[in-house]
Amino acid sequence: MMGSRSEESSRPIRARNTKRRAGSESPAGRFAIPTTLVAGPPGSGKSTWVRERAKPGDLILDTDLLYMSLSGCSRYTKPQPLLPFVLEAFEAAENRLLSMSDVGHAWIISAAPKIAQRAYYANRGAEVVVLAVPAAECIRRIAHDPVRNQPDADWEGWINRWWRDYRPDEHAAIG
Repeated sequence: MMGSRSEESSRPIRARNTKRRAGSESPAGRFAIPTTLVAGPPGSGKSTWVRERAKPGDLILDTDLLYMSLSGCSRYTKPQPLLPFVLEAFEAAENRLLSMSDVGHAWIISAAPKIAQRAYYANRGAEVVVLAVPAAECIRRIAHDPVRNQPDADWEGWINRWWRDYRPDEHAAIG
């Protein structure tokens, strides 16, 4: 898979300003528009990495943002009863990526520590970028992030679990 946005834009793909037929299906369950999965542990900078690259009109699919939209709560507050709604909204948006649209690029933000999780997106045509930031750095970043100051959040446990489950693979460019 390609490792950077500049490499991706040099591939022969449809021009971004070309009108695409909304609703037409892509072949064999592949994404119909350029899509990038950005994976990594909590605190690795996935959202920042996407924000620095996304353009107006791009789609950003992130469960943290869906929780915010559906709950009205702050970014990292995730009321458990809303989980089914968040997952269904995520799945619906992901499935919509199989049809042509005028979206320039889709960015999917997910922890995705397991090879099978990343392969699922790679097999659908997504570029896969893994931000394999060391656990100590992720913990340091979160400790200095005023938005993530929930006393009951187990950030260190989640980060360590990601690193326990993570396996590098051929599908991913390491960011």
